[in-house]
Amino acid sequence: MHQPEEEFRPVVGFEGRYEVSNLGRVRSLPHIQLGRNGKPIKRLGRILRPGRHNKHGHVSVVLGRGNTRQVHRLVLEAFVGPCPPGEETCHDPDPDPTNNRLDNLRWGTRSDNINDAVGHGTWHSEKRIAGWASPANAAGRAKGHGGRTPAALAALARGRQTRWGVRDA
Repeated sequence: MHQPEEEFRPVVGFEGRYEVSNLGRVRSLPHIQLGRNGKPIKRLGRILRPGRHNKHGHVSVVLGRGNTRQVHRLVLEAFVGPCPPGEETCHDPDPDPTNNRLDNLRWGTRSDNINDAVGHGTWHSEKRIAGWASPANAAGRAKGHGGRTPAALAALARGRQTRWGVRDA
């Protein structure tokens, strides 16, 4: 399989300090930093080590103190442009959230993301979809009802829903 050539572009908002590649790697650029004693220290650029996975499995990097950013967003912002209103990142065709290659990322709506997850077989609850008219309808239903399943909504309407789940009849 042909491996694309790695191309680096400046990280939006951190131009001159960090760059991100189309393969999902982030690097710092060589720079001079003041040490504790006030003397300048020459720092070499290096590839940053990805940080922890968030609850959805996405990796992040720290761009200076207090500036943690998700790698997939950095890649899209540098190579595609800013996120359009009402859209978010989508992993397609590979559902692996650690695959931050440009050819696996795109901006899309929440519905696009859920439909991709259904297509990949990674949607976390097939029961949630089974009770709805169609998987395409899942995004609006999950968002509009706090992610509750139709069974949970019915139990809530019948007064059987408790803080801990559905009460036995």
